[in-house]
Amino acid sequence: MKKHDDLSILINSLSKSEKRYAVLSLSGNLRKGKSNLLELFKLIDVLNQHNRTTTAENIADNTNIKHLNTVKKQLKETVLRSLRAFHDEMNSRWRIDKYRKNCEIYMSKRLPKLALKEINKAIRIASTHELDFLLSELQMLRLECHKSLFNLAELPNEIEASYSAIRSSQKSAAEFFKRKEAFEVLRANFKAHGVARTRQEISANTKLYGQAMSNIVSSEKLSHTYIFEEAKAVHFFSIGKFEESYQCSKAMVDLLEGHAEEKESATQYLTAIYNLIVGSYFTERMDDVYHNLRKMRAAKPSLFTDYMFQQERYFNIAFNVLFNDQNMEGLLDLVSEFTEIFKKVEQHMDREFRLILIGQCANIYLFTNDTRSSKSWNNLLLDESNTKIRRDIISTALMRDLIITFEEKKQDLLLYKLKNVRQRLSSKRRLYSGELAVIKAIKEIIDKGLMESNGKILEKIETVFEDERNKRILDQFNYLRYFRTRQQTY
Repeated sequence: MKKHDDLSILINSLSKSEKRYAVLSLSGNLRKGKSNLLELFKLIDVLNQHNRTTTAENIADNTNIKHLNTVKKQLKETVLRSLRAFHDEMNSRWRIDKYRKNCEIYMSKRLPKLALKEINKAIRIASTHELDFLLSELQMLRLECHKSLFNLAELPNEIEASYSAIRSSQKSAAEFFKRKEAFEVLRANFKAHGVARTRQEISANTKLYGQAMSNIVSSEKLSHTYIFEEAKAVHFFSIGKFEESYQCSKAMVDLLEGHAEEKESATQYLTAIYNLIVGSYFTERMDDVYHNLRKMRAAKPSLFTDYMFQQERYFNIAFNVLFNDQNMEGLLDLVSEFTEIFKKVEQHMDREFRLILIGQCANIYLFTNDTRSSKSWNNLLLDESNTKIRRDIISTALMRDLIITFEEKKQDLLLYKLKNVRQRLSSKRRLYSGELAVIKAIKEIIDKGLMESNGKILEKIETVFEDERNKRILDQFNYLRYFRTRQQTY
């Protein structure tokens, strides 16, 4: 057997991965710890590596193989069989599909870290094999993982990187993805910072919106028009123009209900309904709120993710509606219902809504004077990593903690909390006139007797919260209603 022998050439051509797979296949044929096929394979491989001729004499000197030609034929067939199995298993489309499905499963169970690992594997394979037609779908899944993780420092860069990759691979759909990217940037900015409350924040949001809208031009396509309206709705809400946001949300729902066969997913329709409910609530269209709330509850999503989306949004708006009606008995019942669900699916809930709903529960117990339960829920927010919490949520949690301490009449601790909360809000650039007025009012009456102080606090903060910019935070914690309620109690 010479070096140019077919078997020697075949073995010499194998990659490291192919060789490893072939050795594993041959190891399955061991008898009494030995295999002629495996011995011959390893010997030919070693001789090839040392550039030595694989003669029958060399083989005879290094093995006890008899009937060499028969063993060679068997080895060749076995190597070819292992290569077929290897390439079936390593087929790029098959592997991509496997990792994509793994990612979707992890996302449906709200495990974005594990999902991100799986989709990154799929993207590497698709990039290596230049499967551009798959990259856009994979990049969108990858972006969904990052949106679920919501690392504020990384998300804007991830949005840009994902859409750059998509546009380069899908040139025919580049305009659509420009619109989609612009919307994602606006949505990420709102999720990070909440509703703007100063002229500088409004100006910054408007500038970002202007840059985004330069990529979102009118189009007859439903998907493009939907993105256009959703981007406008998010922006108008972020700067406190609730009527304009409501009209855009209404247009989104009308679009989808007029083209039911073109709905991309149940979540898209639920999103549109939820946005319309929020717009109705902030523009005091309570009949629309109840009508669309019933519509949302009537939807029957088939996927676990869509079901969780429905539950999160339902509880959020139901809490607000009952607060608006001052139905404390109904709120406590709703908290009990939510608590049961929360215990089972806490890790599967969207992070942003999980934190909002926790804050709502803390509010309800504080309004019913159950400071112990309120503190328990509020501490769940304070224990979260601040870098990944929307800034208005953590700011409200700090103020709520201060008011809980105030109600518990722990003066020494209260003095410390007043200073600490003020410093932390200042460092986060969230110490606005509304919060500052509450802090100053509490500080002024500490030495005057806590039992009769709620009315004095109310006097000092009523004027401040007449400002539209400060009114926008009252949905997270209504300072005016709270101190009015406490004043009536005393």
